[in-house]
Amino acid sequence: MLRKLLKYEFRSTGRTYGLIYLVTVLLAVATGLLSHLESLSNIIDLIFNLTSAGFTIMVFVIFVVTVVLNLTRYGRGLYGDEGYLMHTLPVSPWQLIASKLITSIVWTIATLAVALVSLLVMILGSELFRPGFWEGVGRFFQALMQIHLSASDWNTIGLLAMFCLLWLLFLAGALLQIYLCIGLGHLTSRHHAAWSVLFYFGINVAMSWFQTFLADMSGNAAGLGTMVAGLGENSMLTYGLLARACLFEILWAAVYWAGTQLLLTKKLNLN
Repeated sequence: MLRKLLKYEFRSTGRTYGLIYLVTVLLAVATGLLSHLESLSNIIDLIFNLTSAGFTIMVFVIFVVTVVLNLTRYGRGLYGDEGYLMHTLPVSPWQLIASKLITSIVWTIATLAVALVSLLVMILGSELFRPGFWEGVGRFFQALMQIHLSASDWNTIGLLAMFCLLWLLFLAGALLQIYLCIGLGHLTSRHHAAWSVLFYFGINVAMSWFQTFLADMSGNAAGLGTMVAGLGENSMLTYGLLARACLFEILWAAVYWAGTQLLLTKKLNLN
């Protein structure tokens, strides 16, 4: 049933994301092409200014739309009018949470990828359409696959993979925290959004105090700067710090998940 829920979520949001992604890429291509043209006329300069401004706006828009849809798809889908249908389906609360969470993570990663690819396309511009460009790209990747990596190279790749895992866990935890706050906000009789925001800030303040307390107790407040510094000095220390950070994110994500599922199971309050 989880597969069907995911299919429904991606269908419901795919058109919106597909449209804004397409517009962003097209504006990036147009801006890149026009930037490599000489100023032949004032009209070309005007079109270039319009496309570059449009691209900048669209990059901002895709991030805003991603955040808004991640929030509204959960709030309206499980606590709004759509919730009356969703909670009559033969699915468990954990499947509802998982479908929303997985969809949000996938679209967030897709938004980052589209933004980076669009920026690269805009920078390269007309180079993308020159004869031999893509053949050169193919040869580059072929040569890359033939490189024999040393132990230090694999170590660096492993550390980067750990950083990516930590980011994914952080993203999942952040989304689950928002889900929990939305559920807590709907425990009130009205002003659900305002209460959800208050709960969000309250939980973050409490977490900040708790993290400070743990750092004081352990006598070690090492953070991301220490991890980055350890890349070239003490990789084992960096692995340890990253593993501890991942464990910390997993524990908080589990707490948020448990609270969110409890609210959906025992304290459901639809609009």
